[in-house]
Amino acid sequence: DLETIFKQIVSGISKKTIIREDDRDEAILKAVKMAKKGDTVVATGMGPEPTILIKGQEIKRSDRAAFEKAIHVRK
Repeated sequence: DLETIFKQIVSGISKKTIIREDDRDEAILKAVKMAKKGDTVVATGMGPEPTILIKGQEIKRSDRAAFEKAIHVRK
């Protein structure tokens, strides 16, 4: 449940500005675009898993591919 996960994550954040993006690939793209020189962007929770389970449906996806695409788009 995305709402439960989101609430758990933000409960530990003290910063006032939070940008929510439920689409993982879009979130990675936004984070890479927002990053400044010297910043580090980290995506946690999936590891090397080749699929993600969303609403009972297994979907093929890759954080690595999402980062590679985001970095290419940013250039």
